[in-house]
Amino acid sequence: IDNSISCFTLFLSIITAYVMVAFLAGTRLTRSQLAWVNALFLLSSTAAGITFITLGRRVSQLVQSYDQAIQPVIFAGGAITSYLIPAIVIGMIFGSLHFMWGTRRQSDV
Repeated sequence: IDNSISCFTLFLSIITAYVMVAFLAGTRLTRSQLAWVNALFLLSSTAAGITFITLGRRVSQLVQSYDQAIQPVIFAGGAITSYLIPAIVIGMIFGSLHFMWGTRRQSDV
């Protein structure tokens, strides 16, 4: 569980750093700087997101294998770990990219 939480913290840190760069310096970035920032963001956020999803599924399987009477809702398996968490991770990545795009587009107008 600790690794999954640590990975999610890393994922949120990457998202926050990217949004801060978009907000503070997005309009002043050159095309090459923007390409580097976007590439690094996509690589790091995708890696952290996939690791978080994988670890979350492993925790879900572990909790289910113990047959405990009281299981946390988030690790109850099924649709939450299979569909909802990956959708949230993907949504956060694309939302951050959209924020950068919107910031850059404001400077063009």
